[in-house]
Amino acid sequence: MAQSMSEKKRSVAARAICGRQPIAPNPLDIVPENIPFDVPYGPPISLERAQAAIKAWRQRPRNAIGK
Repeated sequence: MAQSMSEKKRSVAARAICGRQPIAPNPLDIVPENIPFDVPYGPPISLERAQAAIKAWRQRPRNAIGK
């Protein structure tokens, strides 16, 4: 769960008061400059399911874009 800005400030202030060392950043939190788009995300879907998704997208109301 992401911390709010005030929680982050309190955490930094508490570490400064208590003299604790900051926790090392998690290497998995780093986002690469160029994300590889050739790596599949999730299991593959069938051609029929892909065509159904495209058909549903084409039939959506035009005012629903971006909502």
